[in-house]
Amino acid sequence: GKRFDVPVAFLGGHDKAVTNRIARDVGSGRIGTPLAPFQHDAIKELHNGIDEIAKPVVDALWQRHEELNSHVAASGFLINKPGSQSQNWHRDGPDEGFIDCFVPLIDLTQSVGPTAIIPGTHTSTCSVDAYKKDGDCVPILNKGELLLFDYRTIHRGQGNRKKIEDSN
Repeated sequence: GKRFDVPVAFLGGHDKAVTNRIARDVGSGRIGTPLAPFQHDAIKELHNGIDEIAKPVVDALWQRHEELNSHVAASGFLINKPGSQSQNWHRDGPDEGFIDCFVPLIDLTQSVGPTAIIPGTHTSTCSVDAYKKDGDCVPILNKGELLLFDYRTIHRGQGNRKKIEDSN
């Protein structure tokens, strides 16, 4: 394949209880891809930077839901090599209270396969197939920008149409 989902433990944030639980899970090998020490430090720095920006936004969203409080449930990377195919349209899950946060590590263009979303689908229980796919939105983000959306939103990663010789 040319598309790889790489789960890693979330190493940022300031919630000690969550950080300790994640550290136990990582130490036990239950979650995440094993990281070398230099990778661990780089991922922790990236996660802390994302957390500083995303957490205030998510916390503000949760103010109207007293029973919800924000913490990171999962983390990972997507490697989308030239020649990859688009993912199928999907939801990441059915439950309220989860937010997807995408942060590209490169400037996105239409040809490298950005994420497409279908706005408004987070409030519906209709099947993915019930939606026309011509109402999608494809944010073209710059390196380091964040895309936040409800994880019930129908979305997909698009295929990377760049030629291999163009990707260096």
